[in-house]
Amino acid sequence: MHLAPSLRVAGPSQVVIERWIRYYNEERPHQALGYVAPRAHPALVA
Repeated sequence: MHLAPSLRVAGPSQVVIERWIRYYNEERPHQALGYVAPRAHPALVA
């Protein structure tokens, strides 16, 4: 993940933030996908 220099953090905080961003973008249900997680959406599964 690439964050702007002003948003870079170190240590355990960075791990927590990166996990949350991954969850938010990939695992949580999205309204635009009919409340299906992108990872599970048939049109996005390769």
